[in-house]
Amino acid sequence: MFDGDDKNYKTDPRLTRSLSIGEFIQALSIYKSVMCSAFPHRRSELESYEREIVDMATRYPGKGFYEYHKRFSLDAAAHTRFNNIAVDWSSRNNTLFCNIFANTRPNTCNLCGSTFHTSDFCNQNSQKNRVRNDESVDTYGRNRSFHLGREI
Repeated sequence: MFDGDDKNYKTDPRLTRSLSIGEFIQALSIYKSVMCSAFPHRRSELESYEREIVDMATRYPGKGFYEYHKRFSLDAAAHTRFNNIAVDWSSRNNTLFCNIFANTRPNTCNLCGSTFHTSDFCNQNSQKNRVRNDESVDTYGRNRSFHLGREI
C-alpha cells in the first residue's frame, strides 16, 4: 500500500491505461456492488454517476469521459481522506467538466445538428430515402388500399 513515500512507490501499468466505455462500465459495476454492500443508500447516486459518464462518452469523442472520471474520483478521495467529507457522485462537477470538454466538439447529426442521435438514426435521413413518386405506397412505404376510388 502507498504510504506517502514516493521512493517505494512503483507505478502499476494497469493504472496508466485508459479504459474504453465498456471496460469502464464493467469496472464501475464491480465498484458499485462492493460499495453498495457497505452503503446501500448510495446506489442511486452511483447509478446517476454512471448515466452521466455514459452520456459524456456518447456525446463527446475520445476518452474525455475517462479523464473526467479519474479527476473526479481523485478529488472525491481527497475530500474523504483529508476532510472526512463524502462527495455526492450524482452531482456533476461543472468546473471539471468544462475544463475537459471546453474545446471538444460534441458528436452531432450531420443532417439536423442534434446531439441526441447520429446521422444514421436521423428521421430526416429516412425521409430523404423515401420514394415520393410512387402512388401505390404511402409516405411510410406501406401499400395503399383503395375502395370505390377512395383510399382507406
